[in-house]
Amino acid sequence: MKKRMLSLALTLALLMALLPATVPASAAAFTPVTGWEMMEKLGAGITFANTTEARPWSWHTEPWEEWYAETGSTLGRDYPRFDERYYPTDTEGAWGQPKIEKWHIQAAAQKGFDSYRMCVTWGEHMDKDLKISKAWLDRIQEIADWCLEYGMNVLINSHHEEELYWYIRDGRYEDAKERLNAIWAQVAERFKDYPESLLFEIMNEPNLQECYDAGTLWPEKSHNWISMPDANGNWGVSQALCDTVNKLNFDALETIRKSGGYNDKRVVVFCVPGADPTALPYIEVPNDPYIMLGTFGYDAFINEQKMPYIQAWLDKGIGFVNKEDQPGELTRNPSAALNRVEYAKQHFGELAEMGVPSFYFTAGTGAPYREAQLIDRLTGEWIHKSLLETYLAAYGKTPGPDVTPPAPAFPYIIQEKILPDEPTWFTVPAREFAAAEKVVVEISGSLSWFQFETQSSTGWEGFPKGHSRVAEESGKIILDIRGLNLRSIGFRTGGNGADAAKVTRVYIDTWEGTPEPTPPPTSGTQAMPYPNVGVTLDGEKVPVQVYGINGNIYLRLSDLAIAVGIYAYWDGAVQLDTSQPAGSSTPGTLPTEPVEATLYPNIKVYLDGTEIPVNVYGIDGSTILGLGDVARALNLNPSWENGTAVLTRAGS
Repeated sequence: MKKRMLSLALTLALLMALLPATVPASAAAFTPVTGWEMMEKLGAGITFANTTEARPWSWHTEPWEEWYAETGSTLGRDYPRFDERYYPTDTEGAWGQPKIEKWHIQAAAQKGFDSYRMCVTWGEHMDKDLKISKAWLDRIQEIADWCLEYGMNVLINSHHEEELYWYIRDGRYEDAKERLNAIWAQVAERFKDYPESLLFEIMNEPNLQECYDAGTLWPEKSHNWISMPDANGNWGVSQALCDTVNKLNFDALETIRKSGGYNDKRVVVFCVPGADPTALPYIEVPNDPYIMLGTFGYDAFINEQKMPYIQAWLDKGIGFVNKEDQPGELTRNPSAALNRVEYAKQHFGELAEMGVPSFYFTAGTGAPYREAQLIDRLTGEWIHKSLLETYLAAYGKTPGPDVTPPAPAFPYIIQEKILPDEPTWFTVPAREFAAAEKVVVEISGSLSWFQFETQSSTGWEGFPKGHSRVAEESGKIILDIRGLNLRSIGFRTGGNGADAAKVTRVYIDTWEGTPEPTPPPTSGTQAMPYPNVGVTLDGEKVPVQVYGINGNIYLRLSDLAIAVGIYAYWDGAVQLDTSQPAGSSTPGTLPTEPVEATLYPNIKVYLDGTEIPVNVYGIDGSTILGLGDVARALNLNPSWENGTAVLTRAGS
């Protein structure tokens, strides 16, 4: 018997030696984990937001607005989908954020995060028969595989499915059911053989007003996010919405469970109207051990009054996940008793003590989120380190080492196809945009006019033919983008008749050699934007745009206000709402390549109602304030160290 056992062991060892060193994620073993057990497994999660769930809003809202104005209803309207004419690449960069790359996932895993929540909009990639594009499914699978490769759990959801929400609001339940089930039938089929560390989340935050306050079941302006008035005019959580969400949760779950593979025991997260904990008493769950519930944990959603709603479900043995959270909204209330780090320590600490995992929603640029983002997805640098450490510490983790992203390769192809003679917009991973020096548009045929339109950190700007930054070569239009700090690029073309120009290829590249410098503007005050100049506050990098004007450092007001936690607004003057005392200034030496700025000597600046002497400039629609003046007013001690503007609060 011992010989037979030894022989069998040797045989198994030889067979194992013949297997490949790594097993594809889809072929991995599945060990059932209940929704309750999954809470501990998920731990500290993260989302690189506004990417795979992004959608080009403008191409979808206008047809709806026109249809509703004509008919008074959304009934009968064919629901829109992703239109390749306007976003010929894809939707992932439609909101100006870097596309997810493998090194992003590696960086999160290496830093100490246990899980990744992948927010996905599917409707943009569905045809009229509700079939999801294979390319989009492949792309989502690619990111999921990266997560599993680096040992992270991955939660895949349906996000910003506005067409679905329209059906719900119009009382078209069967249409809503058909659309949601079509999504989950295809997604579940694609991932049915994946291990238990891949989870599904049915919907993000179904609500009553994400597109327009319109519909037949809930008429315009008769509701807010999840509440409606009853017959007596008393407002409360909409029972109609909750009933609809409950049915859709059950329908989608049935679709997933019947899809085969391991999906009969895969953990599925039920959604809650508006992802608001106050709707939890209205939610129903089946007798299924592999179910979890999830809501948001933003400070606008979670507080001491709402925690009991979560605890009530935990007391029933139902697993729970804080599926989207970050303390960025604190700056909407400048008199908040807690700063972000203190709030994070209290808030995440309480959730972790309850056993509830969280997903930190690091959204990238754009208020009110950028002041609480954790990583610069361009450089791989982890910012707001004290906030990062506090969040991970709540779940018993300490930050691991950084990951250095690979260098971008050029030329970087944006598009290789013939485009229509219509306004066309592109987004590019931020690392490539930051490293590139020019945009090249290849054309065929005659061209009567052409204009680049760019979005940068300072706003929008147009560059028509004849502009000093625009060059024409045989079959090419070239834009010099050095110093523009672009987030996205678009262009409009015009041609003549049958010979009208067609755009055939678009790419970004670096210059070979040193091109002629862009001439300075002929009017206005010379200013220089410095996208590569960093700003730190008390030792932590803060996202503040820096300018140099006449040898002095200037900072963009909106960025600075967020970074230092003050409230800034305009009422005919610049108003700064804070109680900080005075400080001092030491500006550094600046380069000289200029852009145009305008001095506004008649605009006054007030600090807590008292006028302060601050020079105000306008650049590309943004208000720019002198660093030295602001530092004196806000009690910030500035210095200039190795190309970085270092700000330190007095007493730090």
